[in-house]
Amino acid sequence: MSTLAIFSPVIARSLHRRKSRAFGLLEVILVFAIVIGAAAVVFTVFTGANGSANADRVVAQTDLIAANIRTSPWGMNHDYSTLPTNGQYIPGIFPTDWNQSGQAIDPSTGQPALIGPGFNNQQFNITMNYEPSDGAACTKMLSAFAAEGYDDIWAAGPGPSDRGSSVCATTNPCKVDMTAVTAWCSGTLFTDGPSFGFSVFAH
Repeated sequence: MSTLAIFSPVIARSLHRRKSRAFGLLEVILVFAIVIGAAAVVFTVFTGANGSANADRVVAQTDLIAANIRTSPWGMNHDYSTLPTNGQYIPGIFPTDWNQSGQAIDPSTGQPALIGPGFNNQQFNITMNYEPSDGAACTKMLSAFAAEGYDDIWAAGPGPSDRGSSVCATTNPCKVDMTAVTAWCSGTLFTDGPSFGFSVFAH
């Protein structure tokens, strides 16, 4: 009986120490989970903000190019038949920092920007590829183009086998079909990576 009396406190202290160590491990796991969760939230917010800023940049640059075309001799004459289609840099049309060896290259993506005549040479189009296909940013971009009053807006995958289609329910001016926008911005229609191209048509 005395033996049990001597060893019982020792066993109790040992069990208490084990419980303390186990509780400490749970605390560590909980802290790691909180840190990982916070990092995921920060990453999501940062990615969303970055994608939104990118959408704003693309829309602003496209609007600038469109405005420059409208005030050029092509726009003043309402005849776009001779608008160059080979991607060359045209002073007064593209931003000055887009001139790379005589080609119009968007420095943000490293990809060419193309312009050319549209329907019956009475429209012009602006095409850019390899824009990040972040869903929210893509939706914001295509919707913003519609709000700017473009005649028609097409989305397409960047790959050679990818095809495009209009995201407008009605055209001249474009009223976006959000079902089409959602389908394109989901990335499920692309076959060549997480990016997409777009063309806007205007007069």
